[in-house]
Amino acid sequence: MLLTKRAKKRLGFLLAAGVLVVGGGILVRTLQNSKKDEVAKVARVEGLAAVSVGDWDTAMTKLSIVVTRYPQDAEAMVNFANARSRVPMENDQHLQSALKLFVKAEDLCRMTNASNDLLIESLLGRGRIERTFGQIARLEGSSRELLKVDPGNLAALEQLQMISISTGDFIAPEGIEFVRGQRTNGEWLADLREAQDASALRWSLERLAVEPDSNQRFVDVIEILNAGKSVEAQEARSGAMRERPQDLLRAWVAEGSLEPKLAEILIVNELFRRNSLEEGRAALSGMAFDEIEDPRILLLAADLIERARVENLSFTSLQLLGKAMDVSGSDPEIAMAVATRYWNMAQIAKCLQILNNASEMVGENSSLEVNSAILAILSGDEELGLWIQQFENLLASPGISTAEYDRIQTVVRAFKIQAQEQKDVTEVRRLCGNFGKWMSDPLVTCLLGDVARDAGLNALAVRGYRAAFASMGGLSIPISTRLIAALGAEGSFIEAFRVANSVAGSSQTVQGILMLCEAWINLAQIGIKPQEIDTRFAGYSKPSELILALKTEMESRGEETRFLEPLVVRAYLVQGERTAASETLERVLSSPIDEVIAKKLVTIALNQGVLLSESTLRLLEQGKEDSAFADEVILLSASRIKTTNGPADTLSFLLTAFGERDDSVANRAIGTAILELAMKQAEAEDEDGSEGFDRILSLDLTPADLRNFMRAAVQLGNREKAAALVTRARETFGVGTRETSLAEGTFVLAFDSSNEESIVNAIGRIDPVVSAGEGGSEIDAVLAQLLRIGAESNLDRSIEVLQESTARHPESWTNAILLFEYLQEAERNTEADEIGTIIFQRRNRGTLKQKARLASLFSRQGRVNETAILICDLANSTGDSKDLFRCFQLQMQLGNIDEADQILDDLAARGSEISEIDVAIARRYLRRGEPEESVEFLRNTTAFDSEVDREVAVATILMELEDWEGAVKALRSIGDQLRGSGEAQLLLAISLLEDPVRDVAASKAALDRVVELCGDQPGFLRRVASIAMNDPDLRDNARRYIDLLGEVAADQAEVMRLADAFYRLPVGAMVPSDMEERGRRIVGRPDAPTLSWELYLDILTSAFNQARSLGELDEVDRLEELLQEESMEFSSRFPNNSVPVNRQSRVMLLLGDPVDAALLARGALNKIEREIVLGDVQLLARAEFLAGNYDLVISTLLPFRDAIEENPESRPASWQLLFASLLLDGQVEIARDLYVARETPGESETAWLGWLSISERATAEIAIEAADIVLNATSDMNDKLLVIGVLTNVFRQTNDDSLLKKAEIVIAEVEQEVTSEVLLFRLKAAKVELAAATDEVEALSEARELFTQIDPAIFNMLERRGGLEGSEREIADAYFVPVCIFLNNFVARAADIVIAGEASPGVAASALENCDEAGILLAKLLPDNLDVLDTRARLKLALGQFDEAIDLARIATNRSPASAAFQLTVAEILLAQGDVSGAENAAKLALRLARLQAASDEPLVKKITGVIEKCRARVRHVLKTELEILV
Repeated sequence: MLLTKRAKKRLGFLLAAGVLVVGGGILVRTLQNSKKDEVAKVARVEGLAAVSVGDWDTAMTKLSIVVTRYPQDAEAMVNFANARSRVPMENDQHLQSALKLFVKAEDLCRMTNASNDLLIESLLGRGRIERTFGQIARLEGSSRELLKVDPGNLAALEQLQMISISTGDFIAPEGIEFVRGQRTNGEWLADLREAQDASALRWSLERLAVEPDSNQRFVDVIEILNAGKSVEAQEARSGAMRERPQDLLRAWVAEGSLEPKLAEILIVNELFRRNSLEEGRAALSGMAFDEIEDPRILLLAADLIERARVENLSFTSLQLLGKAMDVSGSDPEIAMAVATRYWNMAQIAKCLQILNNASEMVGENSSLEVNSAILAILSGDEELGLWIQQFENLLASPGISTAEYDRIQTVVRAFKIQAQEQKDVTEVRRLCGNFGKWMSDPLVTCLLGDVARDAGLNALAVRGYRAAFASMGGLSIPISTRLIAALGAEGSFIEAFRVANSVAGSSQTVQGILMLCEAWINLAQIGIKPQEIDTRFAGYSKPSELILALKTEMESRGEETRFLEPLVVRAYLVQGERTAASETLERVLSSPIDEVIAKKLVTIALNQGVLLSESTLRLLEQGKEDSAFADEVILLSASRIKTTNGPADTLSFLLTAFGERDDSVANRAIGTAILELAMKQAEAEDEDGSEGFDRILSLDLTPADLRNFMRAAVQLGNREKAAALVTRARETFGVGTRETSLAEGTFVLAFDSSNEESIVNAIGRIDPVVSAGEGGSEIDAVLAQLLRIGAESNLDRSIEVLQESTARHPESWTNAILLFEYLQEAERNTEADEIGTIIFQRRNRGTLKQKARLASLFSRQGRVNETAILICDLANSTGDSKDLFRCFQLQMQLGNIDEADQILDDLAARGSEISEIDVAIARRYLRRGEPEESVEFLRNTTAFDSEVDREVAVATILMELEDWEGAVKALRSIGDQLRGSGEAQLLLAISLLEDPVRDVAASKAALDRVVELCGDQPGFLRRVASIAMNDPDLRDNARRYIDLLGEVAADQAEVMRLADAFYRLPVGAMVPSDMEERGRRIVGRPDAPTLSWELYLDILTSAFNQARSLGELDEVDRLEELLQEESMEFSSRFPNNSVPVNRQSRVMLLLGDPVDAALLARGALNKIEREIVLGDVQLLARAEFLAGNYDLVISTLLPFRDAIEENPESRPASWQLLFASLLLDGQVEIARDLYVARETPGESETAWLGWLSISERATAEIAIEAADIVLNATSDMNDKLLVIGVLTNVFRQTNDDSLLKKAEIVIAEVEQEVTSEVLLFRLKAAKVELAAATDEVEALSEARELFTQIDPAIFNMLERRGGLEGSEREIADAYFVPVCIFLNNFVARAADIVIAGEASPGVAASALENCDEAGILLAKLLPDNLDVLDTRARLKLALGQFDEAIDLARIATNRSPASAAFQLTVAEILLAQGDVSGAENAAKLALRLARLQAASDEPLVKKITGVIEKCRARVRHVLKTELEILV
């Protein structure tokens, strides 16, 4: 559309206006930007100025403007990041932000080509924060980047060294030479650089290269070599030690690198490190300390003397510290080092004196100033306010580094919390939550430990003290004291003892020995001996000996020792020596003594229930009004009354003694007494102790009070007061603390365990406490139980909590038992076994109730021996006849007959009216071969509740004697009462079936009566169904009984149904496809018994055998893997039961691995905790026999040899294994005696066939000896012909010419004696086989000649054999087998020679001509025999008649698909036909089938692999030909 003039004019005005607007906007923005630039420039100047004076808040505010306006300003970004890191935020958010800013600043520096100083500063800042957060991988990266920019940067090198130490990479890995040898330090370092080594050794050498004059760098190298076990590494890598650390020290001295006196000190230190104590002490004694003027070396020498404990030195460690102060002048670092050492030696006054004197010296050094303050506070200085103000001023100092700023800020926060009367637990957790930041700073970690301890977070305190202890090398008495006390408060007595033992050993001070005594007493309280913790602990057998030895030594030096008395008393008490403890208390309290010590002794007596004599009590009461322990005296009197009169009189006494007092002592005592009385009267009077709880709830509760009174509330079932205690806990200790969370969890477990919301809430409160490491064994157990009972039971998490708890608190027996139980429940049986073993070793620590529970757990675990020990211990403690009888049963189960009989005698002497005991006595008569006495005893005893029970017991004995008629008579003697007893009816049913005159109808009626009486009891129904399933005349009723079982126990019924269906299958029948899945389901249940597993594995075994027989190799592979997996799972489910391992062994035998089968069978024997019987070793003997370990078979069966020889017919398998192993082991004469004893019935001739069949597996020498035994014992021509066959077959295996000679001798003898035509033919056939064993080609002519000699009439007779009778049939039968064997061998051998190309054309042609005729005869005589079919197929192959050959071969493989030999024939035919691919596939199938066979056929395997190679050669030839054509 065209524009009009008017429109064009308007448009022009609009464009002009737009230009004006845009131009105006640009002008405005330009003015605004100019103003922002001016603001940013001013802010930059002010921000950088603020950084220079340490005004970090201002710096951050100003520089944020700059980096926003000028994001490319690298200098502003670096300083902004630095300021951000100095201004704290919640949860260290300031450091996270600063880290991002430092990374951004680093990138800017690189992009803008900023100065290296800025880049270094940004990398240093980044590294400091990464180190604070423990970001090791990132810290390594930033440190390496820093070295690229500044190759000698000490901070980067120190960080890389620290990283390598933290990852355990002390020395170069294998392949890199770490020994210096003859190289210089520079060459050593250069080689490590070239090898790109990143070990701590390399970085320590880098630092040494930068600071070659620093003694500490040399010390670092030595320490790292020791930490990396350089001497041991040399021996492991090269087989020899080439350089020790002391050798390196001497080399440094020789080249002038190291101060000789320092080297001398370090060499002595190495001697002590390597336990060369005498040499080290001698070197130390000869050292001239007066010549040392370097204060740092003097400090090292003082440390060494303190550790070495060498007497009669020219200087003591304290003197050396004094000299170090003198020679250092006003060096504040030395002053602080000396003060710290005095503090570590618990010389607190001396420490404070030096700190006061050095206060002006350290003022200019912030680090030393902070150390001075921490030491002062740790030593008892209470001037927290002054220190806080001083350090807050220090934080504003501009020259302070980021790391030092963070340290000072942490100390200020700690001091502020310590100044609080009521500690802020949340703030304490936040402050102490990252001890890792201060791992190498023992003063800070110790201070933080004190903060946590004083806030009631003892577990957190332990972490701090542990870090401090490690940093100080365990040489600080104050830190050790704190750590041991904190560990004791946590119940971690084992770790406390380890620490105390280490400190006492290294310091040898009174304080160290006192710590050890205290720790030993605590350890003894939980039943652990020091030798269980440290096998080297020796010298004293009990704590009192060590304390008294210390006391004697101190008294000899004239030192005060009365402060040791409370420790002596505690030692006596924990040792069980209450008389000695009481005597000591009486003696000390009756004499003038310091009130503090007296109060400790009285408190011990009170807490430990030691009854003081009335005279001592009167003496104490006389002055109680003025004493510091008046209340304790009242409580001691109350304790005596409670012991003599009971809780009611105790309460009356306390009400009178305390009168109207309403203080905490009175209320605690009276409240506790009310609770004790209530717990005694609870059942009789429905008492809940509310009055006592009301008194207690008025108290300022301690954590111990809370735990004890919560237990009382739970025991009394007082939900209201338990809830009130939880409320008080929240008020007193705060929400989320360990004490409150424990109370809440205990409440839920006792009173609210069905409320899912309560459970979830309790878990939500307890889990963070435990996860933060602030829990303890008691709260860990509560959490584990809560996790277990929740709607979504988290058993794995429960186990994880308990595993972590028992690792932290190995002395917690209760938690270990709970872990044992939960691992069993989770079917983690191997782990359960491990924890069970640990618990069992400390079983004496448990109460009777705990031992009973533990016995139940071990019984479930299948550990009969441990169960027996626990039950018998329990019986000895309780004296209860039922416990003792259970002990008797377990001893019998273990085969400890003598011990069991002693227990039974004891029970019999008691005249107990427990029928089970009398039945056991009756069985003992039976065991001793006195059956009549057994029955008579049962008839006369009065222990049975009814005549029914008596006759059931009698019938059981008679059934064991297989007196079925007597059992029936006994049961029917009950009369009408018989119909009312399910057990009696069941025994009657069994006896009626087993009686030679079977009464099936009556038995079925008895079973039906059992069902009527006990139809709701699975045990009875299961037994009824089993009886019916196992009896052919009752089997049709089994399913009805199983259906009835299904109504009350569906799972058990499913097992029975599956068993019934499987065991009904005819022999050789296919296993239905659903049976495997049904089997998997029944064992998938957590409570599946061993019988279910046996059934399932029977199903898999049957399916495997079927698949193998059908040649279904994929199915065979699947089932083989499944059998191995499931049998292993069976073993893991029942780790202490021999049955699963035996089954696993049988699976390995099935899979053709007798070696592993034998190992498993032997392992199964080790799990049997009773006397081993013959049946137990049968599987092991069989496995060892198949593995060819005949000597092991003999040793296995040796204990049972007499029984086997006495009655071989009842033990045929054992007899066969023993005789065969003796024969094959070369004990031929002994084997003969064993064989002849069984195989010579009456006066008849010995049957030698079994003997000779085993002889075929023997060596040449044994085979000849075995043959001679037969030849000397018999004149039977049949046996002699068998001997020739055995000698021939053993020759084929061994190629031993002595066998040929022996065979030829026997043949010559037989030729002289043979009279029968049949025997003559067999002899000639044997000669052909002997000839074939040496030369098959030559033997062909002999075989052909024999074939032509056979009278055609014989062949005619054999063809008509089926219709013959009388003597003619006897002749035909005598010829039939030897003729068929001869014909088959003749044809097969000829065909094999021709197929293999081993005969000349002429020989092959004549041989095959006769073979064709022989093959026709074979087809007539054995038309359906598969071996003959295979022979005929091979003959057709040899004749070149491939189609007929393949047809015959396919018939054989179809009928026997698992035959490797038949598959080999198919492969050879296909190869002859030119089907190379088909031939190779068939041969591979044959090879797999051959390897499936139980006994390996190596010649067959060799033939198969030969065919496979021919196939591949044919392919290679074809490819070569095609390539030649292409070329």
